[in-house]
Amino acid sequence: MSNLKLMFLIHLFFPFCNLFAQADSGLISLQQIPDKYFKDTEKKIDNYTHRISSKTKKTLIKLARWETKIQRLMQKANPEVAAKLFNPEQLSFRKMLDNYQKGEETLVRNMRQYDQYTDELLTQIKFLQTKTDQVDEGRKQVIGEVEESALLLEKEELRSQTLQKAINERKKQLISEAVNHLKNTKYLQKINKENYYYIETLKNYKSLLTDETKREELLKKTLFGIPAFKKFMNDNSRWGSIFGVSSANTIAQNLPGLQTRASLTSQLQDRLGSNGPNAIQNFQQVLQKGQNELNALKNRLTGVLQPAKEEGLPDFKPNNQKTKTFAQRLEYGFNIQFEKKINFYPSSTSIAFTIGYKLSDKFSTGLGLSGKIGLGQGLDKLKFTAEGLGLRSYLDWKYKKKLFLTTGYEQNLNRSIKNFSTLGKASLWNQSALIGLSKQVQGPGKRKGKIQVLYDLFASKNIPATNPIKIRTCINLK
Repeated sequence: MSNLKLMFLIHLFFPFCNLFAQADSGLISLQQIPDKYFKDTEKKIDNYTHRISSKTKKTLIKLARWETKIQRLMQKANPEVAAKLFNPEQLSFRKMLDNYQKGEETLVRNMRQYDQYTDELLTQIKFLQTKTDQVDEGRKQVIGEVEESALLLEKEELRSQTLQKAINERKKQLISEAVNHLKNTKYLQKINKENYYYIETLKNYKSLLTDETKREELLKKTLFGIPAFKKFMNDNSRWGSIFGVSSANTIAQNLPGLQTRASLTSQLQDRLGSNGPNAIQNFQQVLQKGQNELNALKNRLTGVLQPAKEEGLPDFKPNNQKTKTFAQRLEYGFNIQFEKKINFYPSSTSIAFTIGYKLSDKFSTGLGLSGKIGLGQGLDKLKFTAEGLGLRSYLDWKYKKKLFLTTGYEQNLNRSIKNFSTLGKASLWNQSALIGLSKQVQGPGKRKGKIQVLYDLFASKNIPATNPIKIRTCINLK
């Protein structure tokens, strides 16, 4: 391990070392918990709360607008049904939006969903609040701000859960009553789609929240090693109030009639031991292979699952990218291309870094910056030189499972850059219009890659002419 990595690990985990030392005594010093933990936790909570609040508001605005369009159409098609659907006593999308903007609750019977991450996070913060007599006023204020953010998070989650049910019920009501009276159902289709994207987007936001950082995992492990915290968890968490035990310890308890991990391991060793010294290892490999195949099947099923069909409306294939954040839709990569000596140009290697954006599950577009390194006239005259740079753009369309149609437009400066004035001479830049195929392959480690074979439509127009065939190896960095 390099000294730099060692110093980083020491910096990351040293503030928690004293916490482990105090776990046996049941004490914890809040002053020794790094400020970064509280700041990161507060930022993480605030980002999640803002995301679900913003998404909920945008969704309700869209739904209310389309609902108004449907109301106008229904009043012309069937005034009686319209009067029933848009009675002031009905919980419409407009009423939901008004209540949400005013901070009022939407009154819908809804059973609150249990969330382990939020429950444990709130309980941890409450427990830390009981220890604030050990810290100065600054630290006490920081803990109070984190608790305030966590309570706001809990409130916003409850509102979004209630609205999800209310939106779904109103959507079904509109579809069941209006679909037979309207020739044009595009607004009903939009409502159906938006309801699906709203639910799936909130699921994605939740997965980002519950993805614990290293600091969170370490502090959680430390706290659960303290008897006083375990008791506090049992007495104050939602799970503990229902079952009398903390969620973290429920699985670990020896429930009557269930075999323990140790007893199962012992039985496996007794039965497999007669098959040779490597029997257990081989059995583990078989289990791992089965688990991998099960995960692969799960991923395939996830990709083909469709939204529930609403009677009277055509099916739609969701764009899963719409449920992701902007950062999640970005893709980073680099590619390398070798070129033989041609005309006045030496053998060279072009290395490009790209950043793309997934428009949908099938389309992605992006930009790139490339640099060209000259390799000389051959192996006997190998010489590295800077031979230019390029600006790239591309559009990928997923034609089949691992096959893509790729197009691109590029500007390449095939000259040694001696000063910045060279970059401003348009006559020195060659244009490339590319079209070809890309095949997805497995890259190094778990990274994905592509092999591209492209044809340059402008190659013969360049002066001097360039090679029209370009073969590139691409590696995804994210």
